[in-house]
Amino acid sequence: GWSAGGNLASMIALRYQLYGALNLPTDVVKACHAASTAFRINRDAPAPGTSGITYTEFYLGEPENDGVASPINFVDGKAPPFFVSHGGEDFAHVISTSADMVTALEMAGAKVQFQSFDGLDHYEFNLSHGDPASDWVKTVRGWMTDPPQGARISGHHDLS
Repeated sequence: GWSAGGNLASMIALRYQLYGALNLPTDVVKACHAASTAFRINRDAPAPGTSGITYTEFYLGEPENDGVASPINFVDGKAPPFFVSHGGEDFAHVISTSADMVTALEMAGAKVQFQSFDGLDHYEFNLSHGDPASDWVKTVRGWMTDPPQGARISGHHDLS
């Protein structure tokens, strides 16, 4: 997922405890590709774009949503492999929370790959995903055809 979609994809990947209520096996998510994602949502931070609204207006709404909207709060030893990426000129909160997420995933023992794409802002990076020759597309295609070691298998996270 890209931007807010990356936030949602990360939440789906990390909230495996909720899968049972949806009759999904715990190994349904094999990996997560989160691009230009804010992994920690600050209600007072400006939302992406030039609208001038904050994350409160864009995404959070009520204060009780603050904690559950931040994927970094759900990282544990059962996290699937993550490919975290952003444009080198992306929004400051995307860049800083990506670094925090990579650290959290590594500390939890998850497989994680990180890449910053120099010279691309938030939107240019998204457009680059349509180029089959881009490093991002090559990485994602590679992960889809040959998932990295550490993907959830039979409800367990293999750290080998």
